[in-house]
Amino acid sequence: MVFRVTGTAAILGYSMNSIVDSIWKGVSWKITAKYVFDGIVYGLVTAGTFGWLWPAA
Repeated sequence: MVFRVTGTAAILGYSMNSIVDSIWKGVSWKITAKYVFDGIVYGLVTAGTFGWLWPAA
């Protein structure tokens, strides 16, 4: 449960800004796709770290 919630929040936090920049600032969608991919990787690493260090119930 911790992995899913943290992963979702982290991926949205890392990736959504680049999508907004593409829409409003005219940044290339190719560059945005790279940033979104990076955001997914960073989000999964963040979720893995939280899941690993979260105290067991």
